[in-house]
Amino acid sequence: MKLIVLYGAPASGKLTLAKKVAEVTGYRLFHNHLTVDLLKELLEFGTPEFYELNHQLKLDLLEATAKQGRVSGVICTFAYDKKTDNPFIDKLKEISKRQDIDLQFIQIYCDREELLKRVTEDSRKEYKKIHSVEGLSKCLESGDFMSEVAGVNSKRIDSTDLSVEEAVAQVVELIK
Repeated sequence: MKLIVLYGAPASGKLTLAKKVAEVTGYRLFHNHLTVDLLKELLEFGTPEFYELNHQLKLDLLEATAKQGRVSGVICTFAYDKKTDNPFIDKLKEISKRQDIDLQFIQIYCDREELLKRVTEDSRKEYKKIHSVEGLSKCLESGDFMSEVAGVNSKRIDSTDLSVEEAVAQVVELIK
């Protein structure tokens, strides 16, 4: 199974790109808010318990998918925070080795000014994402969402000035 992890700051365009890439490739879409929204129904967002369970749920679901062997590829979105998410990345790499998953990381980068413009788009409200300049500013100040994942071979696409179609084409080219 191929596992493509599109990661980057909130509002960088991960989900928009992931949906289109899934359509083009036929890969399954496993976006961040599938587990986040589920857990927000029961747990307080931002607590250690929330993050721990969110990471474990993602890992368990990805490993089970690989074990079944019926899915050729998965596009996963992830708002990587260098300050807190490296243990999750390490466990994801372990599972990938154990299950023979072809794991690829692609950072969807976008400069801060453009992030602040994008965050107010109506499409963000559908998944209960951060949708205010104030909320995004607070989020970006609380973590390091602009760094590349350490210890992996990561590709980078700067989506700041790209159309969705141009960015999708770049992602598809990188995962061939």
